[in-house]
Amino acid sequence: MEEIALRLNASNVVCFTEPRIVDVLFDRVGDTLILLHDENTPPCKRLVVAKYRFAMLDEERLADLKDGDNVDIEGDRMRVVSA
Repeated sequence: MEEIALRLNASNVVCFTEPRIVDVLFDRVGDTLILLHDENTPPCKRLVVAKYRFAMLDEERLADLKDGDNVDIEGDRMRVVSA
């Protein structure tokens, strides 16, 4: 993941499909998508405390995303435009 981080910039959205969160990615991306969790779980708390913008999706919807898809997060709404 550290190698991928070098290719990212603030226009990228990173999707995490497992609980592991790598801080180096957050320094370079604009937003983060994670699997749907209770808001009191460690991944959610970590993102909130660090003040990172993130959204949560269920496993099926997250799996449907493809590399290069455009994900637009605005407030509590999200829109995906396939590449």
